[in-house]
Amino acid sequence: MSIARCTLAALTLAATLPASAATYGLVADWNGGPNPNGAWSFLSGSTLLPYWASMAPLSGSAGYAPSPNTGAFLPVFWQPGGSGTDIAVHSYDGFNGAGGSGEAVLSWTSPITGTIDLSGYFYYGQPSLQRSNDVTVMLGASTLLSTAVSFAQHQDYANRYSFALDDLAVTAGQTLSISFYRSAGYSPGTVTMMDITVVAEPVPEPATYALMLGGLALVGWLGRRRLI
Repeated sequence: MSIARCTLAALTLAATLPASAATYGLVADWNGGPNPNGAWSFLSGSTLLPYWASMAPLSGSAGYAPSPNTGAFLPVFWQPGGSGTDIAVHSYDGFNGAGGSGEAVLSWTSPITGTIDLSGYFYYGQPSLQRSNDVTVMLGASTLLSTAVSFAQHQDYANRYSFALDDLAVTAGQTLSISFYRSAGYSPGTVTMMDITVVAEPVPEPATYALMLGGLALVGWLGRRRLI
């Protein structure tokens, strides 16, 4: 088998390998600015929240909220510990929420058709207050998990609620949504801390499979010719 043919076989196989997985990390991807922030979106109900470089109620921190002003800034997403630290979300309530605001929703929109591995954690972010949020994770219309995060349950990082769900089928444009809202019986909203990671792996197109099989057949034929 000539060097040229070996090279052709190697190139054929390399060109037909499936696309590699891509990783989306909420903390790693957080950089402020426009909403959506990459594949991540920050919403009040179904409305994208504007980004504010400085919010008075958060001592000048930047984040996504209906308003930067006390009395109308909930729900809000921000990074209180600075770069590389967990993301915080304060659920909506009527004390500091704009009149038309909906619940806090974090969403990730799949750029591919294939599968995703989903992992992350939640924990309570206001230990000095006795409050509670409910958290629900959905893929499209299907509920993946639901939990309460409160002063009594998952009350700090050491007792965080962790999860890992693998090989979830997705289609391009499908939405993963995570909702944060006051638990029943609680008037004020509260803070949940989190990080979320999505590893997305596309499914090769049928034509890619055909090329891959063709490449394997070519290598087998060339090997057989060498043995003869």
